[in-house]
Amino acid sequence: MGTARGFHLILTGIAVSSMSLVLASCATSIGQGPQTRLEIIIRDNGAEISQQYSLECAGEQAADSSTLPDASKACLQLELEPSVITRKVDPHEICTEIYGGPQRAEVSGALHGDPVNASFSRHNGCAIDRWDTASFLLGSENL
Repeated sequence: MGTARGFHLILTGIAVSSMSLVLASCATSIGQGPQTRLEIIIRDNGAEISQQYSLECAGEQAADSSTLPDASKACLQLELEPSVITRKVDPHEICTEIYGGPQRAEVSGALHGDPVNASFSRHNGCAIDRWDTASFLLGSENL
């Protein structure tokens, strides 16, 4: 009978240890910090870097380390409209051939923990519309 009781105590100890590990991992994932980390590079003339920003968000909240002007607005906007930087550009989309300027931008990093790599330009009507939609990230709301 002593062997069965000892075995039961060992199983109870394993169960308690396992539960502690599960709870600790949950607490760690909640407090890990920013889920969104983006690097934003703007090239006003299309070639040379004219501005470079970082944006870190935990949900709608911007981290103090963010350098993007109005980072709080950008974090909120990304929560409401993540497709701004995740939507794939349709190569067959019919666009007006209006040139909006040489500006180019790249946004890379992670959005909600998922990899992101988006490019923006103003080479035609569709690209201008996409740029304007992402202007809260590109720091170019007055173009």
